[in-house]
Amino acid sequence: MQNTVLTNINVSPTPGKFSVVLRVYNQDIDAGRMVYVGNYMNFLERARTEWFHHLGLSQRYVERHYRAFFVARDLHLDCFRPAYLDDVLKVSIGVKSLGRTKMVWAHTIERDGIIASADLTAVWVDLKTLKPVAMPAEVREKFLAEFEQRAPDAQREPESASA
Repeated sequence: MQNTVLTNINVSPTPGKFSVVLRVYNQDIDAGRMVYVGNYMNFLERARTEWFHHLGLSQRYVERHYRAFFVARDLHLDCFRPAYLDDVLKVSIGVKSLGRTKMVWAHTIERDGIIASADLTAVWVDLKTLKPVAMPAEVREKFLAEFEQRAPDAQREPESASA
């Protein structure tokens, strides 16, 4: 893949998962010539953004139409092996759990196997008050459709559950 131009594309046929392919750039690495740990979060964000677009929920649309957005509440990142300059990475995301006001997204980053995994908990908040509010039914349904295609380890919270 030396001279291949990469763009963010869905490359995963796995139900309930969405993937993008990204290349590691100079801006992503540290003095040790490997990806700086904080930049893994950037890779996760790129995958999430493309996934939201795929679901018809671009961040601009969500903010304008629903006057709300997701705020990261908790991130658990495990790095198993380093990524290096020019590596081609497959970053995947899927719904791990779904509640009324919060979701947990499961991510993997692969290069010849999984090199990192992360769970990100996000809360749906009102744009003005920045307080948690229930996700609109149509937004929740889009994620629910993705969630129901996930593996049996996924957890659905009861409808009446709060944040």
